[in-house]
Amino acid sequence: MQEDSPHAEDLLLARRSADGEPSAAAELVETYGPFLAGVLRRAWRDGEIEDLVSEVLLRLFEDRSELLRAYRGEASLRAYLAVIARRTGLDARRRARLRGAGRIPLDDGLLASISSPPEEEGDLKRLLERLSRHDRRVLTLRYVEGLSYRDLAKVLGAPLGSAAGWVSRARERLRALWAEENRRKT
Repeated sequence: MQEDSPHAEDLLLARRSADGEPSAAAELVETYGPFLAGVLRRAWRDGEIEDLVSEVLLRLFEDRSELLRAYRGEASLRAYLAVIARRTGLDARRRARLRGAGRIPLDDGLLASISSPPEEEGDLKRLLERLSRHDRRVLTLRYVEGLSYRDLAKVLGAPLGSAAGWVSRARERLRALWAEENRRKT
């Protein structure tokens, strides 16, 4: 990319932000945050926009700012961020559709962790409600939201090993609840 390109300033801002320069990151958020909200507002209700903008910004700055580092300045930073915002919105829409109307997408990994899994989603939902708030959150983030263990650790602000252990113990407690319920039925 040439220094005299119309997108040289965009590229510089993206690089400075990716390198962790606080003033550049603040400038990027201040300059493009309202634009991202506008892009997302076309397909989402107002109450969801702020969360989606936050998700876009998290994606930009996670993993050593790989998304910002990938920007080459061939188009405007505005166009590049609009694509990321749309993809983030589509991902969120897909997750929401899976959850639709209280429906919990049953992940094979979660079901495989329970011997003779529940036949009805309502059974699983009822069991999940009996878990502690923490266990429910961990299982929801891992199996409903589809977060990797690494992303789960970031969201929870914990080391990777801790997050994986929490998921494992929450699955064990869910298994125990299911076994207890099965014993009561027989």
